[in-house]
Amino acid sequence: MATISIIGSGLVWLALGIYLELAIPKTYGSKRGYCFCITGLFACCRRSQNIESSKTNLNEPDPDFDTKYLSKNCFEPVSKLVAMKELENQILKVQDLEKFYDNGTKAVNGINLKLYQDQIFILLGHNGAGKTSTIGVLSGLLEPTNGGAKVFGKSLVGDNFDARKFMGMCP
Repeated sequence: MATISIIGSGLVWLALGIYLELAIPKTYGSKRGYCFCITGLFACCRRSQNIESSKTNLNEPDPDFDTKYLSKNCFEPVSKLVAMKELENQILKVQDLEKFYDNGTKAVNGINLKLYQDQIFILLGHNGAGKTSTIGVLSGLLEPTNGGAKVFGKSLVGDNFDARKFMGMCP
């Protein structure tokens, strides 16, 4: 009887440890929220899939999306064949992404990107331009301050860990 009690106690402590590891916020990574294990049962416990912004809605088409943060002279539209991938949700779409750190540093100051499947993308910039912060937000290491991102139609912001199955990062 004592053996069953010890095993049962160990399983309870193991479950509690796993729960606290996933629920308590850390320096890096996304927390799931305190009631993540019952979100399927109770819709009131769901965390928002996107950090809401008055200017960001990834579901509505924005005619100025591609040229919002750059001159229209510096923009070349993609071919119609590539643009069809957006209609088929074969795209990583980042809209109005911003990241501010607690010390007031503005690491990412609004980024709009469309990264199409089967294409290579390179993020270039000088030191302190926000490259690492942008990749950190997209990979789930950091929470964005504002904006959102979707990969294959699934939000990357918030507790949607299914969307991160499509992502990979090699630092």
